[in-house]
Amino acid sequence: MNKLNNIMVALIFSVSASFAADVFTLDDCLRVARENNATLKSAKVNRQMAEEAEGSAFPAYFPKVFAGGFAFIANDFLVKQKMDFSKEMEGLGQQVAPAMMQAGIDPSMLAGLPTTFNMGMVDKGIIGHLTLIQPIFVGGQIYNGNQLAKIGTRAAKLQETLTETEIRKNTETYYWLIISLKEKLKTLAEAEKQVDGIYSDVQVAVDAGVAVKNDLLRVELEKKKLQSNRLKLENGISVAKLMLARQMNRDNADFDLADADLSQVTPPESYAISADDAVERRAESKLLAISREAAEKERSMERGKVLPTVAVGASLLYQNLLDDDAVNGVLFASLTVPISDWWSNSYSTAKLDLKAQKAAIDEVENKNLIKVDIDAKWNTLNESFKQIEISRDAIAQAEENLRIQREFYNAGTATLSNLLEAETLRQQAADSYTEAVTGYYTAVCAYLTATGR
Repeated sequence: MNKLNNIMVALIFSVSASFAADVFTLDDCLRVARENNATLKSAKVNRQMAEEAEGSAFPAYFPKVFAGGFAFIANDFLVKQKMDFSKEMEGLGQQVAPAMMQAGIDPSMLAGLPTTFNMGMVDKGIIGHLTLIQPIFVGGQIYNGNQLAKIGTRAAKLQETLTETEIRKNTETYYWLIISLKEKLKTLAEAEKQVDGIYSDVQVAVDAGVAVKNDLLRVELEKKKLQSNRLKLENGISVAKLMLARQMNRDNADFDLADADLSQVTPPESYAISADDAVERRAESKLLAISREAAEKERSMERGKVLPTVAVGASLLYQNLLDDDAVNGVLFASLTVPISDWWSNSYSTAKLDLKAQKAAIDEVENKNLIKVDIDAKWNTLNESFKQIEISRDAIAQAEENLRIQREFYNAGTATLSNLLEAETLRQQAADSYTEAVTGYYTAVCAYLTATGR
């Protein structure tokens, strides 16, 4: 019987667990977002496409081999020739006439024989070839083309990194927003508990005739205000969870977040890094360098179009035109100089020169802006940390003020309004601390992102 009971309990717990909402930590949210986010998946596909394009550019170094052939049947001979044998027939007649006369044959019969003939050949046939061409020099276009393909792959990887960084930033932002709202709910619950206690004390005082009913209505109004704030917080959590679910590519927001410890905060110095080093770590800086490098390669590609092209090759030929198989081998070399393109190419090359100059200017300017952004994020981080220290002091003062006002109210030396105001100040101080801590962690994420980490 005990064994049956144990099985039933296990089944109940397993069913309950299957219907329970998932509970995520920050690391869980980041992991799920990395695995499932649709935008990141798209960026990964773009990176894979760039890798395939790089792979398809490399075989241009190798010889090109191609085969071809055709068979035909003509309605007449392709090669024709009319042949005149009149002189030969005249000589033949003189030679054979005596013999014909001896045989009793009239030699004049020879005059009736035709002296011209039409000859023709090649009315069907088969031709085939196997050809190999090895480019020796094509103005550097093969090399530069491969370099551009590699640059494309590097750029796609950096874009994937930027996308992942943006998703991480958004995920952390919504995570800390939800944590902030949940902590505010806890503070609100504590305030409701305090106001309920005040309501009970006022009710007793009203019943004893030492307080007026208006005081009771004032406390009830405060309770209504807290209920309204609770509704706003719960709605805010619902919306923030939907946004977080979107980052994790979940169909619904049927999950919860594990409580976060907001009491211990790591100081900003633990995250500090040199701004100059951070600029070079940023994916945006690397993309700027890649953009400049790509512009230079495009310019080299354009110049290569008007340089001589040298190639060597070999071809194996097969033909059957006269009902006789024949196989030949051919070695050849080619040199091509696109002289007529020199004029137009000078303009396109000049345009790409300007493009490369602009890319170099943009790289320097945007790196300066990135450094400014890093400094701004660092200042925000330090400011957020100082706000935490200020909020801690404010909480201590608000709690002490509430304690004093409660003692004064119980002693009859303070009004109910003073007590309710003290409770409101304590709640605001607690909310300010929550906002300061969650804002600090958001600032940490922003600083790490700005420094390429």
